[in-house]
Amino acid sequence: MTTPSNTDIRELKELISYRFEQLDKKIEVGFAEVKGEIKRLDEKIEGQVARLEEKINGLDKRLSNEEVVSRTAFIAVVAGVAAGLVKLFFFPGNP
Repeated sequence: MTTPSNTDIRELKELISYRFEQLDKKIEVGFAEVKGEIKRLDEKIEGQVARLEEKINGLDKRLSNEEVVSRTAFIAVVAGVAAGLVKLFFFPGNP
């Protein structure tokens, strides 16, 4: 078994340093791509959230209109029943 010389160790150190630099560059490129993708997805999600907010506002308006109609119909039914009872008990018809 031979002992490594200083030049062998230096060459190995340079090779390892070079490989780490290459790996670091690849990681930086990968991070840049991921950041770009995240930014694109954020913009897409913001657009979808805005559309959903518009739809919810529209549904809220339609629901409030429906509540008014339902309440009015209920009041009309109650008034009709009350009028029928008043007529039945207080204004008897001809026998």
